[in-house]
Order: sequence, then C-alpha cells, then structure tokens
Amino acid sequence: RLNSAFTHSGWWIRVKIANPDERPREVYLRQTYPLIDSLEFYERSQEGGWRNLSTGDRQPFSSRSIAHRDFFFPLSIAPDSEGSYYLRYESQGPIDISLSLLSADEAIASVSEEQLAYGIYFGCVVMLLVWSGLVFIAVRDKAFFAYFAYVAAFGLYMLVNNGLAFQFLWPESPRWANTALLVLLHLAGFAALQFSRVILRSGDYTPKLDRVAQGLQLVFLISLLLTPVLGYARIVVPLTALIMVAVVYMILLGAVSMLAGSRPARFYLLAWGSFLAGSIVFVLKNFGVVPHTFLSQNGWQLGSLVEMILLSMSLSSRMNELKNESRTDSLTLLGNRRLFDHELQREFAAARHLRRPLSLLMLDIDHFKAYNDRHGHARGDEAIKVVASALRRHTRKPFTACRYRGEEFAAILPGADAVDAE
Repeated sequence: RLNSAFTHSGWWIRVKIANPDERPREVYLRQTYPLIDSLEFYERSQEGGWRNLSTGDRQPFSSRSIAHRDFFFPLSIAPDSEGSYYLRYESQGPIDISLSLLSADEAIASVSEEQLAYGIYFGCVVMLLVWSGLVFIAVRDKAFFAYFAYVAAFGLYMLVNNGLAFQFLWPESPRWANTALLVLLHLAGFAALQFSRVILRSGDYTPKLDRVAQGLQLVFLISLLLTPVLGYARIVVPLTALIMVAVVYMILLGAVSMLAGSRPARFYLLAWGSFLAGSIVFVLKNFGVVPHTFLSQNGWQLGSLVEMILLSMSLSSRMNELKNESRTDSLTLLGNRRLFDHELQREFAAARHLRRPLSLLMLDIDHFKAYNDRHGHARGDEAIKVVASALRRHTRKPFTACRYRGEEFAAILPGADAVDAE
C-alpha cells in the first residue's frame, strides 16, 4: 500500500509474482481504490512483447477487464516461474495505491462481503430517505425536507466515491462521473447547513451564528459555480478544507444551541461528532498522513451512517417540538389557550378524583391598552414578554403557566390551596 496524496506526478509500480507449483495458477491483481483517473497495466506477452491494458475512471467503464467498481487484472502464472508486472498511476485526486493478490475463491469471498456491507449501508440510506420524505409530506416541516436533501446528496456522493455510481448509473460517462463527485459534495454541504439552521432554529437562538451559516452556504454555491471553470484538480483541495470548516462550525452551532435550550441539539452534536471523526481519518488518508486501510477508506462512510441515524433522532425531537409548538404561544413561549383548556380540564378531573386542592391564578397587565397606544405594538409586545419571562422563571412543574389572551395570563397550580396560591 502507498498513498502519495494529491500529486500531478505519474507513479510506476512493479509487482513480482512467483509460482513455485508444478501447475499454472489463475490469480487476480486488485486495485481497491476506484478513483484513479488513469491506470495502465503492462505484462510480458508470450511472444516477448508487452500486453497493455488502459483503464481508469476517466475512461468508459467498459475498458475494465472485469465489470467491478475496483480494478481487477486477471493473471495466468506459468508453473515454476516468476513474472514482473507494471502499473502506472496518474490522477488529479489522491494517488492511493492499494494492491492485493487474490485467488478466484478469495476474490469471490471479498466481493460478497463487500456487497453485504454496502447493501446494509445504502439500504439504511434508502430507509431514511423514505421515512423523512413521507413525514415531510405529512407535516410539511422544512427540517424534514432539508434532511431528505442532505441524505440524498450525501448518499449519492458515497455511491460515486465507492465507484458504484460509475458502474451502475453512468458507465459510459466518465467525465460526469468525476464532476458528480464535486457537485454532490457541494450540494451535501449546502443541505447540511440548511438542515442545521432549521433543526436548531439558529435564526431565533443564535442570529449571529445563523449569519455565519448563510455565509458558508454562499461559499458552497460560489464554489459549485466555479467547478466547471476551474476543474477537479483546483477545486477538490479547497472543497475538502471547506467541508471540514463547515463540520467544525456545525458542531459549534450545536453546542451553543444546546446551551440555549434546544432539545434536538443533543443528538445533533453526537451526529456531527461521529461524522467529524470519520472525516478526519478519511482526509488524513487522502493527504497521505495515515495509510490506506479498510477503516481509513470507509471510516467516513461508517461515520456518516451513524451521523444520519442520530440526525433522524434529532428529527424525532423536532416532532415533539412541533407538537409542543401547537400548544405554545409564539410570542411568550408559554402555553397557549389550547394548552390551558386541556390542562385545566385534566387537572380539575384529577383534583376531584384524588380529593386534592387545585388553584388557578388569573393575571393581567394594568393600563396595557394605554401603554400600547402610546408606545406602539412593538413596545407592548416587549411588556408582555417581560411578564411572561417572570412567569416562566417562577412557575415550576407541576404548575403550568399560559397566555390566556392578549395581556392576560393564567397559572394552573395543582396541589396548591388558597394560601399557597396567594
């Protein structure tokens, strides 16, 4: 294994294979990193010349000896002999050389295990897409649409990154296969930021950080528009850095939102922490800091699956928020009239059944109409919010504070007698 990171140089590899047996052996030389632009394979022919096979993801998929997302080179080794084989690598992305020699049985076993793993991963992605799409149709909440867009874009990106999209979706379009990698990464980054803004309500809780998110989204859009102009080689490194900045920013946004009281932020933080861990390993592998292994190559994919599942759990918290919002007054964040009517009826029935006291406080703001007429509705709203804030601070469970209507408030106090209520 050899990882030279991003380089414009061509790399030559010589492989010596010996067969000490008295019968010929049929083996397969496998290159397991599929995103190599140009891969030339050379072996000696029986006539003494050289047999050349030219392939890579810049050529049609039909250029490969075996129809597989990775590069397989079938070799026939004569009895009691040794042969030398040469490969030349060249790519605008990382030069990730990962060769293995397999028998037919070993090749079949490894491919079968990988198909199972990828089937589980993309099966989960499809399930998350179906779930979020159906819920969005039902509730029409933007958070579910943003989540759907992110999972779709990143799931398609993983298809491209693993070479599966080139094999099954556009095998005769190598140019688009390379462009799609960048396009989907841009769209996934933009959608992830949009999902973060909606699920964490950053515009309400952290307006300054919300403006930062909008700025990052603008950078993603500009970079996307520049992709066909600048090309893969000039965009891929800055884009990788931009994605890492966006992920770190989203973790910061999640931490601030959690401190501000956002319930979905807990699962959100765990999700992006998992994604960041996998991303760091993958980026270090691309830049040649860590070697190419199963974990370093697929760490990003494993981290993204954990992240998508945890983000879906933050959407479950969002569902609870939507339920609460239907019973919450948007100006004061107290219970609204619907919650008041429901809780008062429920607590009255419980008080009669348990023979316990129940008190109800009714409050209003004196001279509110005159204050509102003199200073304007905006100042009137501020006065209402000040009173509501005091009620929120001093009303603890099992008590319930609500905005009854206008400048009128109510507090339901189960278990409190007249003295306690006063």
